[in-house]
Amino acid sequence: MKWVIIIMIILFLGAFYIVREQQTNFKNLNSVYGFGKTYVKWVGQLGKNITALVVSAYKMKWLPYTNQQVNNNQPNNQNLNNSVTINLPT
Repeated sequence: MKWVIIIMIILFLGAFYIVREQQTNFKNLNSVYGFGKTYVKWVGQLGKNITALVVSAYKMKWLPYTNQQVNNNQPNNQNLNNSVTINLPT
């Protein structure tokens, strides 16, 4: 429910910004069409940007790099004493 409210607030603020910047007169049909066109374009771009952000975050490496090599032929209890070396970027 929180996400729905947050999304509604963002969309409302975006619409308010467009109305203010374009000085939309809702009594004029051409002005209303201009607002609608700009608003739909903005919402579409917002969706594309969020998609690009999520895809980019998904492709990032979030876990540290390690030098540990696990031998798949050994039972799991024999791997417990192996140490892990983490290489941090310098």
